[in-house]
Amino acid sequence: MTTTCVITCLCRFSAFKTIILCLLAGLFSTAFAEDWDGSTSKPSSKEIDGVEYYVITSPSELAWFAYQVTNNGKTSINAILENNIYYMDDTTKLSSNNVAPIGNRTNPFDGIIDGNGKSIYGAKGTFFVDENTANAVIKNLVLKNTKYKSVVDTNKGLIENVELYGQTAYGFAYLNSGTIRKCSNFADISGSINGRRGVASGIAYENAKDGKIISCNNVGIFVRAGISGNTVRSDSIVGGISIYNDGLIDSSESVINLRESNTLEDGVYYYRKDGALGGIVVYNSGSIRNSSGKVLLPKVSWLRLDSYLNGIRYIGGVAAKNESRGVIENTIGNLYIRSWVGVSNSDYNLDGNVFSGGISGVNSGLIQKCRATLTIDILNVSDDYHHDFVIGGLVGANITYSSAKIYQSYSEMHINSFWLSSLLKNSVGMNYVYVGGLMGTAFNTDVEDCHGLLHIGQKSANSNETTKKLYWAGLTRDTRGLKVSGSDYTPADRGASISNSYVVLKADTDISDDMVLSGIVNMASAKTNMSNVYFDKDVMAENYTKTIKAVAVDSSKSFNVLGKTTAVMQSPAFVETLNTNAGLDDDSGIWQYCEGNYPILVSEGTCEEFYSKYGFSSSLQSSSSSAESSSSVSSSSVESSSSQIPASSSSSDVILSSSEESSSSSVAPPSSSSEEQSSSSVVPSSSSAKQESSSSEAKSSSSAKSSSSAKSSSSKANSSSSEKSNFVMAPPQKTFNLAVNGMTITLSNTQGGNVRIFDALGHLVVAKPLSATGMTAITMQTPGSYIVRVNGISRSVTLK
Repeated sequence: MTTTCVITCLCRFSAFKTIILCLLAGLFSTAFAEDWDGSTSKPSSKEIDGVEYYVITSPSELAWFAYQVTNNGKTSINAILENNIYYMDDTTKLSSNNVAPIGNRTNPFDGIIDGNGKSIYGAKGTFFVDENTANAVIKNLVLKNTKYKSVVDTNKGLIENVELYGQTAYGFAYLNSGTIRKCSNFADISGSINGRRGVASGIAYENAKDGKIISCNNVGIFVRAGISGNTVRSDSIVGGISIYNDGLIDSSESVINLRESNTLEDGVYYYRKDGALGGIVVYNSGSIRNSSGKVLLPKVSWLRLDSYLNGIRYIGGVAAKNESRGVIENTIGNLYIRSWVGVSNSDYNLDGNVFSGGISGVNSGLIQKCRATLTIDILNVSDDYHHDFVIGGLVGANITYSSAKIYQSYSEMHINSFWLSSLLKNSVGMNYVYVGGLMGTAFNTDVEDCHGLLHIGQKSANSNETTKKLYWAGLTRDTRGLKVSGSDYTPADRGASISNSYVVLKADTDISDDMVLSGIVNMASAKTNMSNVYFDKDVMAENYTKTIKAVAVDSSKSFNVLGKTTAVMQSPAFVETLNTNAGLDDDSGIWQYCEGNYPILVSEGTCEEFYSKYGFSSSLQSSSSSAESSSSVSSSSVESSSSQIPASSSSSDVILSSSEESSSSSVAPPSSSSEEQSSSSVVPSSSSAKQESSSSEAKSSSSAKSSSSAKSSSSKANSSSSEKSNFVMAPPQKTFNLAVNGMTITLSNTQGGNVRIFDALGHLVVAKPLSATGMTAITMQTPGSYIVRVNGISRSVTLK
């Protein structure tokens, strides 16, 4: 509705008063706009830069425009919005009449729709535009409180600078073979919209071979993607940007934040059938580069419902599955799971596996120059019947008929607490938990110039029957692959190749009786080739009293695969070792020295930038092992990657770091300091830098002497046995005292704040403020194992 005001010369009004009345009249005319009744009216037109546009001022005029394109075949006409368009007087309501889309397959839209920075409120329909051509442009538009399956059904043109609020299933296009650029989705994303259930994505359902998604941002909340109540069932398929990608996704960012969309205490991601979840895409056969994906889950659980539920389940911070043609490059992945719990029904024999990785659940393609963080606060594997969990900081499993490739990448995995039930003893299933700091398994995989961190937190007391079930490793659990029943993943072993890489392992408490831990690989096949691969044998020694082998079961062809001291791995000589394949090849220049810390890749930026977000910081000084209680659980700061994500009122119920950060929604390449990634606080440990004894180490030392930089290094290969390494994560966390008397937990030195207590399944059972006196006593009603969390620090206790 438009109101015209004319300034008069009436004596009773000054010109100023008249202007004020005109402005008020304009406001009231907008506030009391009538609900659209489904009618049409012809708009006026004007010429802009030589192009004729229809000037849209109302829903009726937009309906007239759609009719001309769809029914009269005037596909090349153009439209520009003069003002905001309101389909309902109440802007919080959807139109009572369905809005017909612009164009169709017979008459695809071929013109320009310029939103002119204006908004459309309350529209409801299948699509805003049904099908368009390569010449079509939709730009500068905001869709608020709208309900569309997607903005465009089949996009062959350009969608640019469009924001979407309200409800959607696939964001901006069901099928995109054109370009979607600088678009943001803030809508509620529902897999059940217009009859479709269980499949949802933030920008496009499918990004075809010619499709491009550039500089887009999805922070929409997946509210009904197969969700029943507060349960997300994984027969649903959820992709932050798209479900299928055969094209290009560049400089884009997505957050799948299921802990924001449901009740946190009981929200569960249940595995059923062949469900999959990817922070950016589900199935990638195209290219993903310069992007960031994040998945935040309240709980992952295995639920046995039917005897026919056989198959594979995938979760990846970037892709659920990176297919053989898929490329993921210069991209950051972040996967956070509050608790991972096994649930069973012994009436059925479920056959299947679960693959999870910070970048990809399963990888058959190329991953290079990527960084990933995978954090599981509580890993509780207590099912006697389900099969394998395959977890890797970067990739869950590499499974391919040809060769998967991982180059110049970094990952860190934090398992902050693990609860191991005596139920893990049955021969029905292998019941293995495949954990590798970089990869769960590395079957038919080439790995070059990678590094990683595996951090293991608290353990459960109920682990007496599980020592033969847990075989974890710093780099990868297994190079032999997996035979997956119910699937076609049974390719011949063509061998894995791992070179010029290193890993660091850290445990908060003594786990010697709970697992067989290998520094690099647990089991290596005869066709595996490894060279110039190392692990820090000092850092793990304090809380793993058994001998740590580089490879526990080794049938591979290996050269220079061994543990080194911290002092050596933080020296310039070690950088030379990595860059030259221990002196066998020319200097690659891929690795760079970081004084007082481990080497990083040149592609990862400066040492200061990298270690402000990842890994350990180290100083060679004497320290006491009692500097901090080793029972503290390190917690990753899982930050929201977009400032648009509202803080959930119950987000504090998730076991997260107290420093949950929010970074800009604009996406920069991973080397940019504007991208915040999670860094984890690791409890300090004290260990002596040991003298190297192997001939390989002597060889490395001699090469160090030939380097002038090595001579001037403060961390020499031949370090004194009196030197001690104190590993800390910045900033250090304040500790607290805990005592148990029967069923009563007493906290002291708490310095204010709140206490939250979680059971072994990750359920919040107690939440209360701490006493101002510094001492708080809490009596529990049920015996069992609990995690007590005070101001960002966790301790595990067992009450009897």
